[in-house]
Amino acid sequence: MAFRDDIQAISGQNVNICFQCSKCSAGCPLADKMDLKPAQVMHSIRLGRAGSSRLRRWRRRACWP
Repeated sequence: MAFRDDIQAISGQNVNICFQCSKCSAGCPLADKMDLKPAQVMHSIRLGRAGSSRLRRWRRRACWP
């Protein structure tokens, strides 16, 4: 199962319908302290790059438990 499928199972949201509007980055209070903005993370997830080291680092520091 791909990481994007895990996201959909947990959240009920289909990451493939993200339009990359960057509202998630604009509304995130921690975005200015992140090396990857939430919109960049969504794009990486949609491309199946959830295993990249930058994304794994982001997952540890950001909003996910």
